[in-house]
Amino acid sequence: MTGRARGLAGLAAALAAAGWAGGGAGAGRSEGLGQGVKTIATSSVALPQDYRDLTAVRARFDSLIAERLRAAGFSVVPPQIAESIWLRVRDSVGGYYDTYTGKRVEAKYEVVRTATLTELKTRYQADAWLHPVIRVVGARFSGGKVKWHGVEEQSGAPGGLGGFLFGSKIGAVPALSLFVFVEDMAGKDLYAGVGGLRLVERIQGDRFVPIPRDSLFNDGARNAAAIHLALDSLPLHLGGKQGP
Repeated sequence: MTGRARGLAGLAAALAAAGWAGGGAGAGRSEGLGQGVKTIATSSVALPQDYRDLTAVRARFDSLIAERLRAAGFSVVPPQIAESIWLRVRDSVGGYYDTYTGKRVEAKYEVVRTATLTELKTRYQADAWLHPVIRVVGARFSGGKVKWHGVEEQSGAPGGLGGFLFGSKIGAVPALSLFVFVEDMAGKDLYAGVGGLRLVERIQGDRFVPIPRDSLFNDGARNAAAIHLALDSLPLHLGGKQGP
């Protein structure tokens, strides 16, 4: 995993802690004026630690996100371009992690980040850079359904632990959500959106049971819904065409 992806995962965690991980709808929010954006560079979707080896899942979401952006009227610079620039510049400065402490050297990191933004703008005419991150969040439950980030899913079988927890009690179960962050070519935040994806665990009898990870990303309708929720209001904020 590149340092860029680590940074995005940290950004997702920070936004989630600030309120994005709650049970609200998946509507996006704008952090600045992005009107007039025509070309968007994309990063490959960052996956949680336990799923980072699922390269086919990453490729599938990259393709679906690009398709959605094009349908909204944007030109798309594929993630391979930004990744290749990032790695080339990173290697040219000898990396940005201290070999002794293992900590990130912020000055070097900013050199890589700024150079990548500059080349995406000058060589590929990108107006913005989009970063998608799939992250495990706490999805709040009440009753037999779990609702989070604009979607809902059955908690599991009634009775047992489910009947106890999902009756008069409330709490949270692990779930996956797709976060999307967009910045302009000066590094200023333009947009953030999120859409719920799938529960990671469900109730079976008197216990929580993990859903097999191979099946978490196989529901095409849920994948498409998460992307729709995360990107639905992006054209309004960035200047693409509106509508489905």
